[in-house]
Amino acid sequence: MNHDNGSTRRLLDGRLFFFLAVLLTAAAIFVALDNGAVVWSRAQRNGGVNDLIVLRDGIAAARLYRNEISVWRQGKVINHAYPNPIQLEPDGRGGAFILGLFARQIGSLSPEGRMGIPTSFPHKYVLTGVLAEDDGVWVIGHNKHRIADKDKDVFYMPEYSRYEWMVYYFEKELPRSLLLVRPAPWKYEDEVWHEESAGIWRVLATQHNLYVVNDQAESIHCLDRKTGRVLWRAATPPRPTGALLWGDRLVLASAQGGVVEAFRLDNGGNIWRTETGVGPVDIAWFEGRIVVADRVHDRLLALDPLDGGIALERRLTGAPHALATDGATLLVGLDSTAQIVRLDASLDERERIDLTDGVSP
Repeated sequence: MNHDNGSTRRLLDGRLFFFLAVLLTAAAIFVALDNGAVVWSRAQRNGGVNDLIVLRDGIAAARLYRNEISVWRQGKVINHAYPNPIQLEPDGRGGAFILGLFARQIGSLSPEGRMGIPTSFPHKYVLTGVLAEDDGVWVIGHNKHRIADKDKDVFYMPEYSRYEWMVYYFEKELPRSLLLVRPAPWKYEDEVWHEESAGIWRVLATQHNLYVVNDQAESIHCLDRKTGRVLWRAATPPRPTGALLWGDRLVLASAQGGVVEAFRLDNGGNIWRTETGVGPVDIAWFEGRIVVADRVHDRLLALDPLDGGIALERRLTGAPHALATDGATLLVGLDSTAQIVRLDASLDERERIDLTDGVSP
């Protein structure tokens, strides 16, 4: 009899444990949905759109989870294999530079969307930003080893450490390799940042200064472009992603912080701050306003650049992630459907391009 009672008790305890596990799993899913994590799971299945750029003769999309660059040209989509592409930047000639996640090379796309020969950097460097100008190219990167432990590679460790980052400048164009060309970069090693961050940096320039937005250190550095001297440093919202210059200000979007914020170019002081809720991942200048892509809430926001006020809001399902403009229209990359949507000045849809129909070159 006691044996039967013990068996029954164990059975009831087992069922209770099972139901508790189900409840905890459901709660975790609810939290993930509430925080927008479902967007990433949808994006992984379809390949997503991590960045967009307008070429002289086409449109290119970086698709991190498919290890592809998709190029739309003359009504057709061509998919080029490329390891972990996360960032596309104009090369000043109608083509694009390609930065990969934790990569030590800079890839290239021609104005017609053909893949070029990449420029390789030393193995110890991770390249996180590139900016082309009329007379040369700036490259930002950092040493992938921690300063306190140079022999240890770091990959998504949930802690803080000190790193060394540097700025290269190349006259006219990038060399094919740095194995023979070794410019003396400006080096900085006075910051502590998140090791778990991928390192989506932005580099912007004015006539006299460079502005380096570091998502890992959550900071903006203003550098004298002739000497590399740090003129000022400002803290940013958590994990800044999109950035642009307008007039006397630098505007940032922070997906994790849920804000869009404008900083003064002369001293880094705050001008305005707009709370949007978790989600803004990219921004673009279009038709006299700052357009914000909010992938979590499936919407676009158009902000007044003077005070950050929300002037227009448009629903756009599919997790809008990346923005680009050809001057007349706005292009939006949808993460969950792997599509590019073309919008007019009123943010009304005019065309939709499906990247899943692409073929290999």
